[in-house]
Parts: sequence; C-alpha cells; structure tokens
Amino acid sequence: MPGASSNPNGKFNRTEGKSEKIPNSTFYELKRLYFECAHATYPMPMAALRAFAPATQFLFGTDFPIEPTESTVEQFPGLKLPADLQHALERGNAERLWPRFMQS
Repeated sequence: MPGASSNPNGKFNRTEGKSEKIPNSTFYELKRLYFECAHATYPMPMAALRAFAPATQFLFGTDFPIEPTESTVEQFPGLKLPADLQHALERGNAERLWPRFMQS
C-alpha cells in the first residue's frame, strides 16, 4: 500500500476512483483501513506506513503462533517512536475500536 501511494509516475492517481459510493476517491478510502504491524516493526516498513496512513489506523499485530510475538515486540525500542504513537500501537487504537476490552 505505501508504495502505491507514493508512485511518482502517477499510476495510482489520488483522485481516481471517485464515484457516488466513493466520493472522496479510492486513495482516501484506502487510508481509512486499519494496518497491523506484524513483522513491520523495522524502520523501513514503519516509515512507509507512517507516510501513508494516519497513526489512528495502526494496530498491534503478530503472526503468532507461526512466528513468536517477540519478533515484532523486540523491534519497537529501535524505532524510537513518539510516545503517543507507541501507545496507539500498543493499545490505544485497539481500545478506541473495542472499548469493552479496555483495562480499568
């Protein structure tokens, strides 16, 4: 996704795809999807994700049990993310989506 959004040759036009059902364009709607970070907690994919979508759309995810949870979690410190983004990824966005699972 992030690669398509920054295509300098214009193959993915940001205003293309407007219709009655998609008045703000396909690009706008793609940015509203949620993106989980399983195996994307390395600098390059995280930079691409941050350039493509707002932090409100990021969710924590792993590929457990295929891959250990640590393969995602252990990469976070090296990213040096702002505290608000770190919180959003770790739990904030999930709590907003599913408030009944919030810890009190």
